[in-house]
Amino acid sequence: MCKDAHIAIFDDSESNPDALNGCNSELVELELNIFGNSLHLYITAENKPAGLSALVPLAQLLNTKITTIIKSALNKEDTITCQANCSHCCKYLVPLTIPEAMWLREEVMQMPKWKRKFVYKSTTLTAKHILELAPKSFLQELIEAQNETGSKSNDISKWYHSMKLACPFLLSNKCTIYNQRPMACREHLVVNSASGFCNPGNTKQPQLLQMPISLVMALAELTSELEQKPVETIILPFVLAWCDENYEYFEHTWPTSELVGRFVEILSGQNEGL
Repeated sequence: MCKDAHIAIFDDSESNPDALNGCNSELVELELNIFGNSLHLYITAENKPAGLSALVPLAQLLNTKITTIIKSALNKEDTITCQANCSHCCKYLVPLTIPEAMWLREEVMQMPKWKRKFVYKSTTLTAKHILELAPKSFLQELIEAQNETGSKSNDISKWYHSMKLACPFLLSNKCTIYNQRPMACREHLVVNSASGFCNPGNTKQPQLLQMPISLVMALAELTSELEQKPVETIILPFVLAWCDENYEYFEHTWPTSELVGRFVEILSGQNEGL
């Protein structure tokens, strides 16, 4: 696995960590407390240059492991029923970090021609609708709110939801990029959806689970630190256009071990602050 993987992740049951450092890679250890349960992982990073998008598969794997622990730790009455075939929340504002935007574009470019054409057309039309429907002052607030939390961000999200614009990556109410969906979607876990939230026509606000760490914020913080720029996120319908206009990000690289090591430090700092 070391031979082929740029970044690989192991838990205690999968491999002897002492044997993982013999393939021109560095070993990083990560231990997180997830609702009272320990998640202990070893991450190997090859000593090669990599761009920010290289961290996205690692973040996805971490999210899967964290979500698995969360589901097993919850009480039966707090069931999470988010599934691949549910699109009820797919009309909310979805921000992507710069590494995710880069990764998604790379994934789109690998799609079959018909699917790639659908994605470009759908994102373009959705972005056009937003630009046509939103007041100019509101657009400025939308840009500012991308990097904020709190009441302003919530107001913008509610306004976006009121337009009832389906996610441009939905096709027949199914996510066409479910395995590569944004981290914000992965961390958006609805609790007790059986109470009626996911039923058609429901107007209730979702009861969301508070995640023990935020991989979204970790990716955004690391990007800001390395690029020496303010934290920035990109609204999903504008992602492909943003990538075309900001291609210089694809040209920046760092040692993979440096990317992974600092990413782990940020996650550990979040977890310690709980």
